Amino acid sequence: MLASQDACGAACLSSPSVTRNPPSRVAFAFSSSTVLPLHRAIYVSDAVGGAATSLLVLAEILGASDRNNRRDGLTGVLMRHGGRFMQAIEGRRADVDRLMDRLRADSRHRNIRLISDQDVPERLFRQWPMTLVEMTPEARLILNGATLDQLGADRAQAVLAVAAGALPLPA
Repeated sequence: MLASQDACGAACLSSPSVTRNPPSRVAFAFSSSTVLPLHRAIYVSDAVGGAATSLLVLAEILGASDRNNRRDGLTGVLMRHGGRFMQAIEGRRADVDRLMDRLRADSRHRNIRLISDQDVPERLFRQWPMTLVEMTPEARLILNGATLDQLGADRAQAVLAVAAGALPLPA
C-alpha cells in the first residue's frame, strides 16, 4: 500500500457511509461478490488547460468515464477543486491498473500522484460508475486548510466519501 497514514480526527470517523443500500430501482449497484477481489485507487493530479476550469471539458470527462467504467465494471467519484483532480476508482485490480495507465497518458492530467492503492472488502462508491462530487462544507472541514495534494489516504477517502454522501442516489 502506497498510502500514508494520517490522522484526520473525528471528521473521518463520523463520515457518512455512502455504501448504504440503494433502492431496488438503481440498476448500477455492484454486489461485493460480483467483482471480488476488489481494489481501490485514489489519486490526485494537476488539471491541465480547459480541464481545470471548463464545465464542457468536465462534462466530456464524466461522460466518457461513465461509459468506460460501465464497460469495465468500475465505480468511483471525481472531484475537481483548486486546479486539481482527486478521484477514487474501484473494481478489479487489473481494470483499475488499466484505467490508471490511460489516465497517465491523458493530456488533461499532469503530475498524477497515487495517494492510496489497496485491496478493499467492498465498494465505497458502488452507486456510480463515475460521478462528480463537489467540495461540501463538511468535506472542507476534513481538508482543514490543506490542498488535495497534501492529503494522505485516510483524509482523501474521507473527503470523497463525505462529498459523495451529499449526493442523491441515482434514479
